[in-house]
Amino acid sequence: MKKLPALALALLILSAIIIGYSLLSDYFSSKCTVGIVGYDAVIDIKGSGAKNACDELLLNENHYFSTFDKPARPVICVVKVNSLTYTFKGEDLIKKVGPGFCADIQKGLASP
Repeated sequence: MKKLPALALALLILSAIIIGYSLLSDYFSSKCTVGIVGYDAVIDIKGSGAKNACDELLLNENHYFSTFDKPARPVICVVKVNSLTYTFKGEDLIKKVGPGFCADIQKGLASP
């Protein structure tokens, strides 16, 4: 059996690492986005457990959230809670809810 040249072996190892990372990337860095019903706004959620957080919002019995298919919006505020980062987008939030929106969200998400 012939030995693989060092460069070929390095490329093989690099390929294995890239394939492994792409297969596990959702586990290490998941993200999702949900729309807020009645507002031209969305919430991007990133971090470990983001998909579960989005699923919880989408399954909420009050139907405040939905999947979305709309263009990007300006960032209104970013709130970090444990391993998740919530990015609220859409000027509609400030217009309809008021300037204290971000502070209220920070308090609400941080409370037990």
